[in-house]
Amino acid sequence: MKRKLLAVLLCAVVIATSNMTVVYAENEVTSPVQSGVEWRYISLDEVVAGILIKGDIAYCLGSVQTLTGGNTYELNLHLQRSTDKLHWSTIKSWNLVKVGAGCHDIDEIYSVMSGYYYRTQLDIEVTKGSRVIETETTYSTIAKK
Repeated sequence: MKRKLLAVLLCAVVIATSNMTVVYAENEVTSPVQSGVEWRYISLDEVVAGILIKGDIAYCLGSVQTLTGGNTYELNLHLQRSTDKLHWSTIKSWNLVKVGAGCHDIDEIYSVMSGYYYRTQLDIEVTKGSRVIETETTYSTIAKK
């Protein structure tokens, strides 16, 4: 119940701050290209990958705010670790498939060990029917255990 409440609150924050910088993401995705001349994305508004480590637990988050109904959104969230911040290996992955507009998120926890750097990678694939119309990948900030 607490995890669901956290996910709902995070979606509300993402929606409310759609024009603000997202704290957890190193790579925020927004609809228009910076120049304002053309649209970069068809159906993705905000894409966020996040991680928080408390004790031996990593709280992992992948969230997407979508603009268009009728599409299928596949989210793949990967928890990755590294000893040098250059070479990353995935130690756990989660998957979520949703249809329609709204805030879709993966909110998971995983036990982690000391001596590593951790981050999350969020991959999103948007399909309309059987055709892929968009893909996006973003990473969280790096956390040390």
